[in-house]
Amino acid sequence: MVKEGLIELTGENPGVFEQAHHVFPQEFRAKFLERGLDIHNPQYGVWWERTDHLRNAYQYNQEWRRFMGPDRELPEILDFGRDIMNRYGIPVNYPR
Repeated sequence: MVKEGLIELTGENPGVFEQAHHVFPQEFRAKFLERGLDIHNPQYGVWWERTDHLRNAYQYNQEWRRFMGPDRELPEILDFGRDIMNRYGIPVNYPR
């Protein structure tokens, strides 16, 4: 689970104020895994303020649906994950 891993990775437990969020949507888990990306690895999770997370989750997933295609390679996926989280004002935990 991302939450427990994020607590260990970040040393933070924000309780009810922030939610653990998968940078890479579970909807595409199989496609990501084919490219060697385990979305449940805590480095691919972030803390997202609860209200903002709930308000933006649908739009966030829609952006991923528009982006994802059968030919997307891992570097593109990692960059898109970083870019989309930056647009929402949230830094990612994985390196460049």
